[in-house]
Amino acid sequence: FLLAAALAFIFHRTLTRPLLRYADQLSRIDPQGVTASKATVPPGHERDEFGLVVIRTNELLERIHDLRQAEMQAKEALLHQERVAALGSLLAGVAHELNNPLAILTAQAELLSETAEDEKTRARADKILKPAERCARIVRTFLALARQREVKKDHVDIELLIHDACELLAYPFKTHDISVSIDIESGLPTIWGDGAQLSQALINLLVNAQQALMDVPGPRTVHIRAIQAEKHLSVTVSDNGPGIPEAIRNRIFEPFFTTKAEGHGTGLGLSYCLSVADNHNGAIAVDRQRERGASITITLPTDVPPAASLDEQKPPASEAWQALRVLIVDDETELVSSLVEQLEHLGHAAYGCSNATAALEALQYNAFDLILSDIRMPGVDGPGLYEDVCTHYAPLGDRFIFITGDSLDERARRFIETRLVPCIHKPFQIRELENAIHRVMAASETL
Repeated sequence: FLLAAALAFIFHRTLTRPLLRYADQLSRIDPQGVTASKATVPPGHERDEFGLVVIRTNELLERIHDLRQAEMQAKEALLHQERVAALGSLLAGVAHELNNPLAILTAQAELLSETAEDEKTRARADKILKPAERCARIVRTFLALARQREVKKDHVDIELLIHDACELLAYPFKTHDISVSIDIESGLPTIWGDGAQLSQALINLLVNAQQALMDVPGPRTVHIRAIQAEKHLSVTVSDNGPGIPEAIRNRIFEPFFTTKAEGHGTGLGLSYCLSVADNHNGAIAVDRQRERGASITITLPTDVPPAASLDEQKPPASEAWQALRVLIVDDETELVSSLVEQLEHLGHAAYGCSNATAALEALQYNAFDLILSDIRMPGVDGPGLYEDVCTHYAPLGDRFIFITGDSLDERARRFIETRLVPCIHKPFQIRELENAIHRVMAASETL
């Protein structure tokens, strides 16, 4: 009897009690794997079969936790993409509503400036024009942030991107008492890149700097520096915030990695910057020698032919192009009136219509040399009008220019790119309109 009791006691102590404790630990483990939970190996069982079961269970729990975290991150990324897509649709509509009045404002201010008889009136016109251009740049930047499309590279002026990004973030910098200094080396070359991607990457860096300074006592400073070194151009964004701890510097470019409080960041900002740098055969790095604050540099190659200047882009004007008969089609009647005034100022004869039906009727009874048409219109839209023109007035199909106030939906964008129809974006300056007309007329004469 004593032997049996002793064996029962030993059995209870070495197996039953650890099993009950293990079962209790398992009951408290998160079954969803959201939190990282583990069971502890009972003392004295580190090397036996029971300890091995606990170790293997912990490995399984860790794997479940990792898979669950990956699933949550994938869902968060999908939600982020859906939010961006919804934002893009919203901003396209907002841009259309804003860019049309901005186009009218820009056109009238330019006409007032060019026809003013005294310097005082010209100065007043310029005071109207500059804020209008600033608003237009802000709208374009918002659209670039929200637009989802494939990489489209062109010659990009980094200095312009820097100033546009700072202008966009001027209000949060001002309200948080952050002073921004810009140091741009003179004569920087353009780079071959996607302006929308580069703009968003730069804005991400500036937003990171602004958020890093939120809890820092003044003075708060952000410094942007752009320089050229051999065949590369580098842009550095620095701040005097708390800096980036050495322990996490190797992880800050990982997707979803963030040290910000919940609701203040997705952990995608710097990973996006890394993706943009990779897309442009460039690099991004953190200054590891900096004792205070953070300093992040994007380096981009510049080994591409320089962009042609505005004068080089405009072909020499033929005398036959000095008095063109231009048909303007746009549902914004005030914009049509402004475009008529602009074209008459350039020496052309212009006729305006507020819809495609009226334009087709005008084509039946009048001869025109060129058509300017909006894309988004009630009833028959711009692409529909273009198809009718190509069918019934074929020569004008080669002398057709689209004007648009939004970011173009996917169908319209594919149409423009497939049919190779020139397109300029509202609001545009009179010189841009004139150059577009000259290019279209020159191209049509070579066909």
